[in-house]
Amino acid sequence: KIALAALVEHLKRQHFVLLDTQWLTPHLLQFGGVEISRAEYLSLLERAVNLKRSFL
Repeated sequence: KIALAALVEHLKRQHFVLLDTQWLTPHLLQFGGVEISRAEYLSLLERAVNLKRSFL
């Protein structure tokens, strides 16, 4: 749980727009995970890929 929370906070600081967890579990729900449609996912993925972001 700590690692996931740290990852989410890091991605927010770096202005990432998508974290694909592939499965929505009770664990992910407690951290704000949401299920989205394929169309919405593809739209977010296109946006995310086109943004210039550095993980570090």
